[in-house]
Amino acid sequence: MGRRLSALLDLLDEPGLRQVALWKVEGYTNEEIAAKLDCVPRTVERKVRRIRLLWQHELKGSGAMSPAGPGGTNSDRFVTLRSSALTAGH
Repeated sequence: MGRRLSALLDLLDEPGLRQVALWKVEGYTNEEIAAKLDCVPRTVERKVRRIRLLWQHELKGSGAMSPAGPGGTNSDRFVTLRSSALTAGH
């Protein structure tokens, strides 16, 4: 796991949020995650929205808005490539 992703996961104070973020990195849809958690997709959407807001705030504060830049890893790319998935329900 990339250092940046690891640091972003550390920002998530709830283990459930960390797990949702990891599943999103792996490419699971909100519906698939809901099935794994035995909840409705709307619950996953709320968790994903919280993750996205926390991470956006952190990235803006650190000046690291391009995490997939030189030397970026696949897991680092989640922040930019999956940000649309975090709100689009993918």
